[in-house]
Amino acid sequence: MNVCFTFTSEQLDALRRVFGDRFDGEHDLDMRGRLHLPWSRYYIVLQAGRDRRTELRRDGGSHARRTAIDSLVCGLSITGLVAGVVWLAMNLPW
Repeated sequence: MNVCFTFTSEQLDALRRVFGDRFDGEHDLDMRGRLHLPWSRYYIVLQAGRDRRTELRRDGGSHARRTAIDSLVCGLSITGLVAGVVWLAMNLPW
C-alpha cells in the first residue's frame, strides 16, 4: 500500500495508458463464479463485448480469416456447452 504513494503523476498516467483499456470493466457479458473441487478451488470468468481497440493494437491477420476462425471457435464452444448441459440433464438423478 505504501508503494502507491511513491508514484509520480507522470508514472501514474503511464500506467493508466498501458493498463487502462484492459481493466475498464465495461463488458456486455460479465459472468464470474467459483468452482469448488475436492482438491482445489478455481475461479471462472466469462467476459464478452465489443472490441474497442484501435487497429494498431489488433493483430495483422486478414479480417475474413480471423472472422472465420473466431466463428468456428464460438460455434464449437456453444456446441460443447449445450452438449454438456444435455449430458448433465440426462445423467443427474431427478
